[in-house]
Amino acid sequence: MLTQERIKTLAGSVRYEINGPLLDLYKYAHKGDWGATKNYLSQYPNAKNAKIKPYGGTALHVAAIAGNLTVVEELVKMMSGEELEIQDDEGSTALFSAAAVGITKMAECLVSKNKNLVTFVNEDAKIPLVEACIRNHKDMALYLYSVTPFEFLCQGNGNHGSCFLLCAIGAQMLGKRLYPLITYFPFFVYLFSCFFHKFSLSSKLLFISCNLIKLINQSIIMVLKLYES
Repeated sequence: MLTQERIKTLAGSVRYEINGPLLDLYKYAHKGDWGATKNYLSQYPNAKNAKIKPYGGTALHVAAIAGNLTVVEELVKMMSGEELEIQDDEGSTALFSAAAVGITKMAECLVSKNKNLVTFVNEDAKIPLVEACIRNHKDMALYLYSVTPFEFLCQGNGNHGSCFLLCAIGAQMLGKRLYPLITYFPFFVYLFSCFFHKFSLSSKLLFISCNLIKLINQSIIMVLKLYES
């Protein structure tokens, strides 16, 4: 997971020995120096899609997690919609990085060029919307909720929708905007409300509960299938 500790130590982990000249591109993007970044890419245009070790993110990922909006906006102009789908070694796109830092304009810039980014799932089985809720970025969560298809949140056994509901209710955000999902997952909301009134949810419990609720949803579907047969 992209923790604050990892973000702080990222620069020290990116070394010349494993990246060579790409280290310069990393430094420019991380510092938010668009002039230097642009000059570098004018010499090595394919480097915009290069994965920088050890985490496998592109310059766009680096700029996004560092909170450098201008560099992100300019890189997005240079990249195709398909190139924005490049994932790092944890399966996260640059939109996931934007959701983690909570800069809504950054997310708007990315989604305006590729609307499918909101549906990408990383190795932790999380989508950008869920990450924004976990980080307690309300404005980001509001925006991502408005552009994430309702059908996607409810597809299959509803893992993404139920996990989002869990995080949103736990963080006490979005309020009445959750009603459509609440009506879709009434049994889940009942269970959660019983639990929530008795305990104060820590971030660790939120992660554990996300996995538990997936099992609950899967069990409900299995029982329904038995009754149908």
